[in-house]
Amino acid sequence: MKKSIYIHLLVLAATLTPAAGQVRERVSLQTDKNLYIAGETVWLKTITTDTDGKPLDLSKVVYVELLDERRPQAQIKIDVSNATGNGSFTLPPELPTANYRLVAYTRYMQNENPTAFYERLLPVVNTFLPYYAPKTDISGETTSAIIPSGSASKPAKTVSVRSENATYPVRTNSEIRIENIPADCYTLSVSIAGEDSIFGDKSVITSPTTASTDRLQPFEIRYVPEYEGPIITGTIINETTNAPATGLKPTVLLGYVGDGIRVFDGQIADDATVAFYTRRAAGARKIAVTTYGESYRNLRVEIKWAYTQHEYRALPPLVVAPQYADGLLQRSVNLQALQTYTADSMAIYAAESALFGWKPEWSYLLDEYTRFRDMKDVIIEFVPGLRFSNVGNRRSLMALTDDHSGYAPTPALTLIDGIPVANHDAVYNYSPLQMKRLDVYRGRYFFGGSSFEGIASFQTYRLNYQGFDPGTQTQIINYDGPQLPRRFYVPRYDSEAAHRSRLPDGRHTLLWQPDVATDNATAIVPFSTSDLRGRFVVKVEGLTSAGEAISGQCFITVE
Repeated sequence: MKKSIYIHLLVLAATLTPAAGQVRERVSLQTDKNLYIAGETVWLKTITTDTDGKPLDLSKVVYVELLDERRPQAQIKIDVSNATGNGSFTLPPELPTANYRLVAYTRYMQNENPTAFYERLLPVVNTFLPYYAPKTDISGETTSAIIPSGSASKPAKTVSVRSENATYPVRTNSEIRIENIPADCYTLSVSIAGEDSIFGDKSVITSPTTASTDRLQPFEIRYVPEYEGPIITGTIINETTNAPATGLKPTVLLGYVGDGIRVFDGQIADDATVAFYTRRAAGARKIAVTTYGESYRNLRVEIKWAYTQHEYRALPPLVVAPQYADGLLQRSVNLQALQTYTADSMAIYAAESALFGWKPEWSYLLDEYTRFRDMKDVIIEFVPGLRFSNVGNRRSLMALTDDHSGYAPTPALTLIDGIPVANHDAVYNYSPLQMKRLDVYRGRYFFGGSSFEGIASFQTYRLNYQGFDPGTQTQIINYDGPQLPRRFYVPRYDSEAAHRSRLPDGRHTLLWQPDVATDNATAIVPFSTSDLRGRFVVKVEGLTSAGEAISGQCFITVE
């Protein structure tokens, strides 16, 4: 039995440098609204395109950052599928009132000048910090996008957007009807949010932008596209000299700490840089990087920062006229009530599916067996597919061969809560009373250029490798992967009890649906009003397969 993980490196010149010129990516963003209160959640959607604005399914990760004039205030990675992705981040409650830079790019776009990145201004108001109005009188025009130099936008195709009624009571169910959707619609989103009074009817509908081809310069490919998932990079360091360990090619594995098998082989270059081509590894978690081989015990791996470095950029001031202060303050109070009572219901995270569909040959729930205090006794008494062997001065855990003829001559890949363990003496000496489960996989398994005869996967009760020391050959690091899928929650008011509930519904964004089904020229999207009164903007944005923007909007009033 041989099972392999093949990684597409995407370094072929024919893939990245076709006859017509180098493949280039562009990113556009859609947000649920244009003005935010400190502490609110920014819901957004990404679309990756080529320079003609047509959807381009190349990179699987988009990096989004909120920056002041220099420093990042929020950073997220968004998982992309079929050129679109969606995510969110919560604005720090201590953010001062100001305009901020909302920037988006892919790893592959970092080969070009930063002017290729998507960038726009995002105004944020903090009603609880002192605000000093600039002397200049600037209107809501400061929300216009910062377009890359030499760019141009295609005219948008307009769709018809209407609601069942123009006016609604609070806590009411209704629908939005979108008509005249182009036949070649590629993706469509809809949001309903309170009108930003300081902008009036100047609601900005952002659309994908395309860079002018006469300004495109050839670039060196230093960053290949993240075609399957995040590419985690680092440098192999010699701890004796504290310098890159150039010229060495040890086996280096990266594992995601937790349940399941999520292991990736490191591709090592001559300059001691190492790249792990990961996939389907979303969420914030710990990663473990392990270097194999007795002669490589003095090596460590330093993981590199995934985001780009940004230069200083002066931003225009955000002016909030005094007549809007009370409305913004009330919006902030509603936000606090919403977060206090219903924050845990406002988003639903989807569970991540298993990376590999492999089934173990043997599985042991150790509580069903006599509990021994020594790992040696557990393996001898209950696990015929494994044994500890002495190799030199160290123990190695060996797995039964695929044909049951004996034990493999090389060690099995051994994992404790997903951590690749090179030092099997640490496993031998670890207390089995901490262990809940053991899965044994027979056969040869290939991880990139590395192979192992069998897998022994141990799981502790809390999946946190409690009290286990993997040794100096392993570094365990906190790592934020792409966000897990998150769905915006819309309550339904289908009963008298829901209408009369004393739980406040302070939603300023009534609906955020980044992926609207468009099987025909019409789409119907349900929503519900909250306890907030006033005028709300229904905004529809999208893109056709030909790279034309789709837009439309209407207004509703809640009384």
